[in-house]
Amino acid sequence: MVPFLVTTVAKIAIQAAMKNSAGGDAHEEVEREIMADPKLVNELSLEAPYQSRIAVGSVISAIGVLAPLIGQLSGWDTSGWVEILTAIVTLSGAAYALYGRFASGLRPLWTRKA
Repeated sequence: MVPFLVTTVAKIAIQAAMKNSAGGDAHEEVEREIMADPKLVNELSLEAPYQSRIAVGSVISAIGVLAPLIGQLSGWDTSGWVEILTAIVTLSGAAYALYGRFASGLRPLWTRKA
């Protein structure tokens, strides 16, 4: 992916420099072009973590796994409904993360949306 990344960013920078020589702002143009390309956003990991279904789902799953342990260390009774609730939270987080990955089908992450 590195050759793609280098050539694409170089093309964007050259186009922005040409626009800059005509009186535009090269930095803003490069940023706008990079953010408009989902493949570059993915390669550069520019998506905010709270916008990623995969990251949010992983955090929810981690909470579901850690909650009973924290409860036991705190002296709470974590049997019965707490086990069921944390299992549901864990599975929900995993399902949300998988949905985030496969919502657009099985296309690679960097393909443009139709």
